[in-house]
Amino acid sequence: MNNRNMTVIDEILKCETTDEVNNIIDDINSALRTVKNKINGRARFDFSVGDKVLVNERNGRKSEGEILKINRTRAKVRMNGITYNVPFNIMQLQEAI
Repeated sequence: MNNRNMTVIDEILKCETTDEVNNIIDDINSALRTVKNKINGRARFDFSVGDKVLVNERNGRKSEGEILKINRTRAKVRMNGITYNVPFNIMQLQEAI
């Protein structure tokens, strides 16, 4: 574990009630949401309507598609004639490969 993790663990061990531990957990979850929103926000600007992308599927394959619309956390992507809502974190630009 790195030093930052140990600091959080030390703070949790100092707690005397479960309410104090729950407050720390709430703070950690809030920070996690903030980081995820920043990551998704940045990824959104990497793509544009009309871009050709590769989508990493659950089975490990990569499918080619075209972005039809950009939403806040996902994009509408046409793959094999079907439109899917695809999260930005599983897409990559086809030219970047």
